[in-house]
Amino acid sequence: MSVAKRIYEAIEKIHRQDFEGALIPTSIALDRTAQKFYRKDKSKKSDYKQFLTDNMALITRVSLGTSVLNLHVAFHHPDIELDANGMCRFEAIIYHAVRCGLVHAAELPDNLVFEPGKRLEHRKNLLILPAELISGLMMAVVCCPVNAKERVPDGACVVIGDVEHPVNRFWGNPQRLLELL
Repeated sequence: MSVAKRIYEAIEKIHRQDFEGALIPTSIALDRTAQKFYRKDKSKKSDYKQFLTDNMALITRVSLGTSVLNLHVAFHHPDIELDANGMCRFEAIIYHAVRCGLVHAAELPDNLVFEPGKRLEHRKNLLILPAELISGLMMAVVCCPVNAKERVPDGACVVIGDVEHPVNRFWGNPQRLLELL
């Protein structure tokens, strides 16, 4: 039950407001979930990004309070290709800047931070993402049907809006979360 262990670790770090620390186990759980969901022997960045794309409505609904698809933002990273408008896909930021930054460089890039709140913001050359995004990423993992048998210790909760909800209610059941939202 490695996915549940990673989710529980992330929940504990979020409660301590260690957002960067929470992103590491969340990224690992997301990677493993995408691998299982797309039935692959090895994890691929395209699977990770596809999982984010497929779950973007749920992720943004949990983290921003509204569902957003095809999210593009201004951001510069050497591994991210910009679109014709000079913007990059949100999934690319989460994969290259967050996941790869933490796994390979042991840190987020200097131009990216996570702060409490439900807003995406730019300040000079800095992209500020809502810390609630971590909860959205975790809930995409938790609600994925391939994780239906996972469990975290009783009492482990995720904050959605301003309300704590027991994580174990949602394993493998995106409909239950959508009904709540």
